[in-house]
Amino acid sequence: MPFFKFFLYLSLLTAILFLIILLPLFISNSVFFKMGFYSLLSYYLLTLLAYFMSIRGMKSKQTGTFMQYVFGAMLAKLVLSFLLILLFFQMFRNQRMEFVFSFLIAYLLFTGFEIFCLMLNVKEKNKL
Repeated sequence: MPFFKFFLYLSLLTAILFLIILLPLFISNSVFFKMGFYSLLSYYLLTLLAYFMSIRGMKSKQTGTFMQYVFGAMLAKLVLSFLLILLFFQMFRNQRMEFVFSFLIAYLLFTGFEIFCLMLNVKEKNKL
């Protein structure tokens, strides 16, 4: 899957999740929207970074480079996520559980999407 196509699908997924987060805002004045927006934005950028690193490894001619890049991308995503959680804990002192919940859901959805796209790339590469 070309990077541009991944970018479009990732943007579509983020837009759909953003609309889902907007629904409770119409029902009540929810702080969940603000935290969900930050979670979506941060994982949108982290997923782009991780996918870009993984694709670079896939294009390499050396044998184990792909796995090194994938594990490097996973480590970078984990460290940056941890730093974001610490930063957001300072911003949202009163709503920590709501933030952790929205951040965990965003992590699972975006990581699943990234793995799905990487699997499509591996299948495509094996056909060649």
